[in-house]
Amino acid sequence: MTFPVALADVESLRVHQREGARWRITLAGVPGWCWEFPRGLCLALTIERPAMEEAQLVQATLWLASIPDSLDDSLVLEGEHLFLVRRYDQQTLGHERNGRLQQHLAIVRWFATHDVPATGTPVTSASGSWA
Repeated sequence: MTFPVALADVESLRVHQREGARWRITLAGVPGWCWEFPRGLCLALTIERPAMEEAQLVQATLWLASIPDSLDDSLVLEGEHLFLVRRYDQQTLGHERNGRLQQHLAIVRWFATHDVPATGTPVTSASGSWA
């Protein structure tokens, strides 16, 4: 199994090792993993923060799911590690892919440095909330 071609030319990406179907990577200093499947790939980036309580995690997941621009995103808790996983289509290449990677990093960094929004906080678009 070779490293996904769709990510091979990303300058800020470092490949560490393959573990089963996953590749351990670092993207712009943020650890994570990627997994390729026939129609695209999933890229998971670690949200480096103290553990969230269950209620916070549920609220964060629902908040993320409520944003129309984040339909390909999900939070995954593996042991003590929280990841933001984003699905990328095979056709997502070049400029569009780089923009989505930058947005992915911005969301991860936001979650790492902010508490989950309070209930009732209006969020209208992903691009306005992460900057």
